Amino acid sequence: MTFVAALNIECAFLNSNHWAQDRDYYLCSVKNTLNITEPDTNIDTLTGSHINGRNNLNVESIEFFSKGTINYFPSGIEKLFPKLLKIFLSGVQLKEIHQNDLKPFTELEILILEIGQIKYLEKDLFKFNTKLKAF
Repeated sequence: MTFVAALNIECAFLNSNHWAQDRDYYLCSVKNTLNITEPDTNIDTLTGSHINGRNNLNVESIEFFSKGTINYFPSGIEKLFPKLLKIFLSGVQLKEIHQNDLKPFTELEILILEIGQIKYLEKDLFKFNTKLKAF
């Protein structure tokens, strides 16, 4: 069974001069309460606004902060934002992460997880993320 969720985003440019990256990222932050309490919860709806002249194809970084309950890695964000280089999850309650969660992000350079309850990381988790520079 697949569950669905929606993202409400707010986007801006953010200078990232850490993690050996001295560049500006086009960043979208999730602003709504997001509850992902079942595996395979697919993000299928997007609201919010982009900076003039920008769209989903320009988004390089996404931030999820601890609003709601995020127990599983959100599915489908790669369809909304196919060029993600950086994913940031803060204060979420991820229980597990699998290769398939990260497989769509072949260009991913930075994955930041500020979590405390993870119980399982799949062996060879980053097998498909050959450009990953920081975890």
